[in-house]
Amino acid sequence: MLNKELMITLWNHCNNRCTFCYNQGFYDLPTDLKLHLIKCNNLLKSKKIREYSCIRLVGGEIFDGAIDQLNVRQYIDVIENSLLLLLTKNYINSVNVVTNLLYDDKTDLINFINKFKDKLTLSTSYDMFGRFSSYTEKLWWNNLRYLKENYPDLKIDIGINITQPLIENISKEWLDNFIQQTKCDINFNELFSGISKINKQDCKFKELFPKRKDFLQFLKNLKNWGYLNCITETKNTKLIHYIFNSRTGEAELKDTDKISDKRHSFDGYIDSNAVIVDDIRRFVNAEW
Repeated sequence: MLNKELMITLWNHCNNRCTFCYNQGFYDLPTDLKLHLIKCNNLLKSKKIREYSCIRLVGGEIFDGAIDQLNVRQYIDVIENSLLLLLTKNYINSVNVVTNLLYDDKTDLINFINKFKDKLTLSTSYDMFGRFSSYTEKLWWNNLRYLKENYPDLKIDIGINITQPLIENISKEWLDNFIQQTKCDINFNELFSGISKINKQDCKFKELFPKRKDFLQFLKNLKNWGYLNCITETKNTKLIHYIFNSRTGEAELKDTDKISDKRHSFDGYIDSNAVIVDDIRRFVNAEW
């Protein structure tokens, strides 16, 4: 049976606007943020929510002080209470929150962990070959170590975007060491979510896109290293993803889960998740 995950974007506010942030490919959120959050909570209180096994909250960034900066704490408190009620009644199984772990004040993060405990999974990303400076990398490691030391049972997933710089620099030794240090589940993300919405003329970061033959070789390397299961699609083939659009009030199927023949050309670069997911599935199924 397919599990369904509903992703709710709370806002686009973020303290670290990475050049390839997935939010660039999403629809713009309504200008009335408080009304948007009310609609998000109305969805959580509706019977429709029982169709989903997991609720995934994304920003922007949720735990960097934005709750107070945006003056929306009372709305977030209501959303948290709705989520806790859904968990208590077993209408959903878990809550997942995406965070960049790039902040000094961990108050909101700690409060959230203490409320949701073993029903919570944090998803973060490590992109040394794409977005980290020496300062942000140190901050990320410090916060990760803090969580592992103080909340050893907390589930943390680490995603690494498959970019051309990563493919050119990664080695088995680096990956072995990274997994040993983090003691977390590691997932290599397909390319950039929503990339198919970006026009060729607007693509300013083409140098990050993995070249097709390099990407396929990377898959073979992962298999040889024993890490092919780190590719997201091989681990979540029974999970389908929806995104809540408060403009329409509907949950829409995520682009990566749509069946589409739509293709774009970026001069030899892999250009969309649809292409990458197809390559991954064919590779896993040993079709080539």
